[in-house]
Amino acid sequence: MIFQYATVTSEPHQIPVKRINSYLINAENILINSRSKPISNIPEMTYGNKPVDGGHLILSDDEKKDFVNKEPNAEKYIKPLISAREFINGMQRWCIWLVDADPSELRKMPEVLKRIGAVKQTRLASIDPQANILASTPSLFRDKNNPDSFIVIPRHSSENRKYIL
Repeated sequence: MIFQYATVTSEPHQIPVKRINSYLINAENILINSRSKPISNIPEMTYGNKPVDGGHLILSDDEKKDFVNKEPNAEKYIKPLISAREFINGMQRWCIWLVDADPSELRKMPEVLKRIGAVKQTRLASIDPQANILASTPSLFRDKNNPDSFIVIPRHSSENRKYIL
């Protein structure tokens, strides 16, 4: 028997069935196996960027304005950072993206150097051996994916959201 309710407070209505599958409905047991590769010839989904920086390379809107005021030459190294939280909530965050930055140019920007130093200290203080290794490249994110286009797929959302735009 399957018990259906018109509302969460109403009395149940009993429905006799032949079987109840793993989705708790009257249907065959059809299970979908997990996959790690696409079933067609399309690019694989990949993880985005992970800074492992203690937040030192990440900027809110206000922090970005303040940072650029103090260090105007760093503006060309600031890029939008889009994670699920920003995407779902219409927020904006920024990151200091120093891939391919000229080290001699960076040495002329004390505010950037402070943040790079803070990243190094954060990574060295970590109990994660991989983070300790990353301390040798404190100006870079752990993952450095910078595609021309991308699709954001949040890992978590809400049952109250019918779809994500």
